[in-house]
Amino acid sequence: PSTIYRELKNRRQVKASRTRVFLHSSDNRADCYFVHKFPYVCNGCSKFLNCSRKRFLYDAYLAQEMYDSELRQSRSHPATGKKEMMALDQKISERIKNHQSLYHIKQTDPSIELSESTLRRYINKSYLSCRTIDLPMTVRFSSSSHQYSRIKPIPVAVLNHRTYLDYQDYIKSGDHVILQLASVIGKTQDHKCILTIYEPISKLQFGYVVNKGSRDVNRKIKALIKRLSAKRCLFFDAILTDNGSEFQLLPTIESDEETGEFFFRTFYCNPYSSYQKGGCERNHELFRYFYQKGKTLDFITQPELNKVFSHINSLKRKALNGKSPFEVFEQLFHVDLRLLGLEVILPQKVKLKK
Repeated sequence: PSTIYRELKNRRQVKASRTRVFLHSSDNRADCYFVHKFPYVCNGCSKFLNCSRKRFLYDAYLAQEMYDSELRQSRSHPATGKKEMMALDQKISERIKNHQSLYHIKQTDPSIELSESTLRRYINKSYLSCRTIDLPMTVRFSSSSHQYSRIKPIPVAVLNHRTYLDYQDYIKSGDHVILQLASVIGKTQDHKCILTIYEPISKLQFGYVVNKGSRDVNRKIKALIKRLSAKRCLFFDAILTDNGSEFQLLPTIESDEETGEFFFRTFYCNPYSSYQKGGCERNHELFRYFYQKGKTLDFITQPELNKVFSHINSLKRKALNGKSPFEVFEQLFHVDLRLLGLEVILPQKVKLKK
């Protein structure tokens, strides 16, 4: 009952009668005797229309609006104190400016007890020195319209037993490790591009600076196989790639010409169906944090590229249950990362920008 009493007293609205005007609601001389006891309001009074005293009305809808407003105002300021907010700012802001995700930061710093949504709200309200634009995926730019040049199709003889349907049958036949290959292009007039290699289970990705064309791609893949075979850690047995002309000679290096040793099988996605190797394409988004679309890639060196992918693979992923691609890859394959040109970056030092 006391809750109802307080609600009626605190949310009732004062209205003057038609014959008198009251400037102060606390003027008790004009109050009706019945408003000083339950129900404290004039709702339902038979003399309401002709009453010459102050009238107290309770409107449930208006009371709910007042309550919602007070609730929003009470929650508009953070519950964290100034000292705690400054300490939180030192832990988060610099790492956010390096394009680390909030998930990665929380996974690598157990002292941060706030949720991702709370941290994101603090950033949006400018409680921290970093800004919303520093968060990954905050700003999206519409792609400029341009005409695509017709891609020269891969010969039918090459696609024999190497289509995407053949790939689906192959992965059903047993446990296989398939690498996804793609190329990242800067400007159309560039002489170089980036060959990216992606392992979908661990989400590890690395790459090589190659000259445009299929011969240099084959040279890089052969060198990779040679390094891994020398250490007896060739961890993959198939490659899935798109129909780009730079990959049409891959079947020629599936086995050793001298010994006949078989290394891997090659499969091609359907034309204009890059989603069939979506993991590789999706991971290119992290690469674009360093090199935007439309910018030349001719001046990237291999050590610089290795550093970029080292930072990318050190990022904690929600899809990997809070682990980084490096951690999952080493657990699965026990391959020395130096053979791939990669090195582990400390979580606090991960930087996803140039």
